[in-house]
Amino acid sequence: MSGKSKNNKVLLLPNPFVRQVNADSNPSLLRIIWTSDYLQIDFGYPTRSIYIKGGWVNFGANAYLEDIKNGKKYQLIDADNIVLSPDKVEFDYNKARLFFSIKFEPIPLSDAVYNLFESDGRTKNDFFYTGIHFEPKHLVEVI
Repeated sequence: MSGKSKNNKVLLLPNPFVRQVNADSNPSLLRIIWTSDYLQIDFGYPTRSIYIKGGWVNFGANAYLEDIKNGKKYQLIDADNIVLSPDKVEFDYNKARLFFSIKFEPIPLSDAVYNLFESDGRTKNDFFYTGIHFEPKHLVEVI
């Protein structure tokens, strides 16, 4: 996790509620980390046994969060331990695990529901998550 934000608050939301994920093969959304400087979403991705060496993965370079109430979009600003499209990570063996983080522009510290889209295309191969509940009362301060 990156250092403290300007106001020194780092808040964690473990296992956020997500209404729908477009495919079972999507990375699991593990937690959300809020700071006044950015919003970080941490994922876990197990390779799939249908591929000899586990296949490959990347994340959309044009990913964004969308506040479903007002349509405001928050753009992707950084990624840790994952490459962005069109590059990709090829796994060396089956049953590998990858943990990675993506960071977005900062969001308000208020109740909201967001959609996360890898791109506007929303094909069966794109990762997207709808109905991500962000409720500050469930956040825990990281000390």
